[in-house]
Amino acid sequence: MLTQSCTLLRKSTTQDASVNGAPITTWATSVAALPCSVQLLSASEAFRLGFEQGERLYDAYFEYGTGVLDTDAITLGSQWFSVAGTVPDDVGRNAYERVILREQMGAPPV
Repeated sequence: MLTQSCTLLRKSTTQDASVNGAPITTWATSVAALPCSVQLLSASEAFRLGFEQGERLYDAYFEYGTGVLDTDAITLGSQWFSVAGTVPDDVGRNAYERVILREQMGAPPV
């Protein structure tokens, strides 16, 4: 099922000492060549999960225990996504980690 390869980016924020303590956000690769499966989320499933209509949302699956956070970003080829939320494993199989991704425009954050 995990036939694609993603990159998991993790965000960190520090304060810039030279610009009145303004926050500086940087992204670093947390996991490269991460096995995944990313597919467009159906409108009915997005509605069921409580997301707004019109967003480009994707269903993503990773190996169980990958530990994707709500503040992470994912790149897949030239596309990049922010994490919109995680979906708990309702049946307790713990085979895959399911994450909802929101498509972002422009260049990835790194």
